[in-house]
Amino acid sequence: MAEQGTTTPRERYRAQVRTEIKQRAWEQVATAGASALSLNAIAKQMGMSGPALYRYFSGRDELITELVKDAYRSLADTFRAASDAGADLTGLAHALRGWALRDPHRYFLIYGTPIPGYHAPDDTTAISSEIMATILDACAALPSEVPSDGPATPFDAHLEGHRDWARGHPAPPAALHRALTFWQPAARRAVPGTRPPVRRYGLRPGAALRRRTGRLGRSADELSCAAGPAGRHGRGPCSPSCPRTPPRSSVIGNGRIP
Repeated sequence: MAEQGTTTPRERYRAQVRTEIKQRAWEQVATAGASALSLNAIAKQMGMSGPALYRYFSGRDELITELVKDAYRSLADTFRAASDAGADLTGLAHALRGWALRDPHRYFLIYGTPIPGYHAPDDTTAISSEIMATILDACAALPSEVPSDGPATPFDAHLEGHRDWARGHPAPPAALHRALTFWQPAARRAVPGTRPPVRRYGLRPGAALRRRTGRLGRSADELSCAAGPAGRHGRGPCSPSCPRTPPRSSVIGNGRIP
């Protein structure tokens, strides 16, 4: 049996103070945005001096990183709970939207405007990769009309050579294809005020998610550009969200794409 009460009173006190600091930081993020985060203001609210607070967090970036990890953990747990309850890809999209509406400050921290001067460390992907693993599981469970021994498309070949982001997940290329097609547009359309502005086209964000995820039940061939390999206008992929377009960056908001 594991030993109980192995932490010292000093360690427990330190953990409590760090938790309160993060709570105050979330309040700032919710009211003024993450770019306005001020450790000195937090210290004043807690009746501490600025230098005293730096004994718990070395600086603003360390505190932001902890908030980013907390946000990813919250979303990963939400996805896992939805998956355990039997949610398919559409169910995961609605779990994402529900989480974003309940905790908009967490959503905007990791998928909103980047904070000037802040760069998320690579280890944030340890949690965000759990989110992608759940999405890949859902994508792999969808029926595919593409024979497993059929000829690979150029995009499938690209995915086979660039699947580090899948973190060893055994999903086939069709599932990788669907996951990439689903994730960034779904994250961007989860709540009002995020790109693309779906209300401009007469759609509510929830309706946009339903339309987007409904398309992903089709085969990988159907997900390709209807105009063929050259794209809709004969000049390459139709748009950055087109499934033939490889991801251009591993960074989104203040987090990192796994």
